[in-house]
Amino acid sequence: MHDVARWCNTEHCNSAICFVTPDQRHHEEDPSIPAQRHSVHQAARDKNPARWSGKTRNWESIEVVSLSPERKPERTPAKKAA
Repeated sequence: MHDVARWCNTEHCNSAICFVTPDQRHHEEDPSIPAQRHSVHQAARDKNPARWSGKTRNWESIEVVSLSPERKPERTPAKKAA
């Protein structure tokens, strides 16, 4: 379990926090990483626009991070009695 936790926190780039690791986010390294990725994607798009169907990804840093974000409860239709 420790190996999985280490991997999740230090190696896995999480899409919910702009493709940085939780460790990078915790140490406030995350603002520069998305900006650098944005530059790389823009350069790739400028070099070969035919490979891109639209805009590049939104690389703006996420302000607030929550382990369990509040979600609206899903509404499921009530089952009718037989």
